[in-house]
Amino acid sequence: MLGAIAYSMGVIAEFAARGFFEEKLYRTKQKRLPRFVRENRANLRKSPILEEYYDNPEAPIDEKTAKEKVGQMRFEILRLNPDLSREVEVQINRSRLIRVLFFVEVLCIVGVLLHLWRAVSAPLVISLLFLVALLYVNWRAIEYRFDRYCLTVERAYKVLVLDAPGSPQKGA
Repeated sequence: MLGAIAYSMGVIAEFAARGFFEEKLYRTKQKRLPRFVRENRANLRKSPILEEYYDNPEAPIDEKTAKEKVGQMRFEILRLNPDLSREVEVQINRSRLIRVLFFVEVLCIVGVLLHLWRAVSAPLVISLLFLVALLYVNWRAIEYRFDRYCLTVERAYKVLVLDAPGSPQKGA
């Protein structure tokens, strides 16, 4: 019975929090992609995905564009090297359990707040503080996982496309 409840909570958490966390992932991509473009400006001509930023690496990249570019980079990694692609996917899959825990913690906090509404007790206040601290730690863990996902995509793309052997910029 407990397993069925836990599984149900996981399914609900996956669907209920998907949009919220996808938005956070898009914002992470939007934050990281301009830095990647600036740092790899010399080799951008070799990238059909990022070539347009060769002349102007400071061009603003909106959220939708960042989402598309990082997605195209991930697809190119999959095409060129499935082993590296698995490493990319591992980074995003590691955040799923944390997202479920995050949702369960939010539900627990709401339950504690409802009990505190009726009557204040020291154990409930302590558990509320503990749950809020745990919620913050999990939020930071999710941010870290999304950042690692983008970093893994960037590194793999740099190795497979931008620093590919036989490039004219490599010998210069």
